[in-house]
Amino acid sequence: MINYTFVKHGPIAKGDSAVVEIEAMSLKKALNSFQTKAGNLKEVLVEWISRKGNPSSKLIKLPIKKRKNKYG
Repeated sequence: MINYTFVKHGPIAKGDSAVVEIEAMSLKKALNSFQTKAGNLKEVLVEWISRKGNPSSKLIKLPIKKRKNKYG
């Protein structure tokens, strides 16, 4: 399991924290889990350390469109 750290960009609701940590097997599964908690965010910065120990980060636009919704 990999720990993914989501750093929220944009307006944050009062009482929300700017950082959310989710443990998942893949980035895709972590994004699906985070998307329900994201609210109306437009983008999020994701940071993680790979299984080999390499740090990575990626800026992702929300909401994520799944394959089913892309192709009809």
